[in-house]
Amino acid sequence: MLRWGIIGAGGVAKRRTIPAIVKAEGARLRAVMVRDIERAESIARKFGAEAWYDRAEGVLEDPEVEVVHVATPVYLHREFVLKAAEAGKHVLCEKPMAMNPAEAEEMVEACRRAGVVLMLAFVLRFHPGVRALREVLDELGELVLARVQLLKYTPRNQGEWRLDPRLSGGGVLMDIGSHALDLLCFLFGEVEEVWAQVGNREFSWPVEDTAQVGLKFAGGGFGEAFVSFGVPAMGRFLEVYGTKGSAFVEAESPHTQGWRITSGGKVVEVPYADLYRELVEHFSRVVEGREEPLAPGEAGWYNMKVLEAAYISAEEGRKVTLS
Repeated sequence: MLRWGIIGAGGVAKRRTIPAIVKAEGARLRAVMVRDIERAESIARKFGAEAWYDRAEGVLEDPEVEVVHVATPVYLHREFVLKAAEAGKHVLCEKPMAMNPAEAEEMVEACRRAGVVLMLAFVLRFHPGVRALREVLDELGELVLARVQLLKYTPRNQGEWRLDPRLSGGGVLMDIGSHALDLLCFLFGEVEEVWAQVGNREFSWPVEDTAQVGLKFAGGGFGEAFVSFGVPAMGRFLEVYGTKGSAFVEAESPHTQGWRITSGGKVVEVPYADLYRELVEHFSRVVEGREEPLAPGEAGWYNMKVLEAAYISAEEGRKVTLS
């Protein structure tokens, strides 16, 4: 029964990770941390945590905590992952992993030296629809083009950390774009070239609300990720075109709704799955040595390399080669 501590227990942790820990087998919520102690206590009492703190050090120094979930603004990920590793805690880090690839590399190496597990919250890797899709990829022949779309309407309030590039690293591309690019790399492998465009179509933010990224895969074929916070509805989430066939994934939301996969005239209905619960339970099995990590720290590091290349491409108007 792994005992979890949450650094940054508001936001996505409160909505997704904490409820998953409460329901998951092999996990127990030990401690939560937000900067307001009264809010921390409220979250702890709501979900049955045994301790609450208003400083990250409280979680890191708690001898009962075995796993730390870092769910802070992005600019703090590096600091708390390094401190968790130093404290001998296993780590689940929210995406995007860091502000840049150099930080991500440092995080991976620190956890490796400390002998602790580091995983990223790339929850789409855990979707049963992704497993079902991988089973039919060979039937599609050689990849020609794969396209991912993550679209939703997401207004932000002035002053949110996500709108400050010094705290977030970027806009929609860093946020849900990290999911889209990771999924493409998870399915089709490493990338040779990246080209991208970013801009604002709906909101006058200091970070982009819309982005389009093109990829050339090392194994052949092309990929495209289109992400936006200014589109109210999404239909086809994923399209894969091969030399022998195609597959299409329809989903209103890849995180919370069931998927419909159409391939070769066959339709597969994939029911809803609690992706965060699947992630938490998998994490326990990894720590126990029963499974290899499905979303290891190295995947987050590689994701940062692709994201950095995309931003360079958008800024300089050229293709960027990944070494």
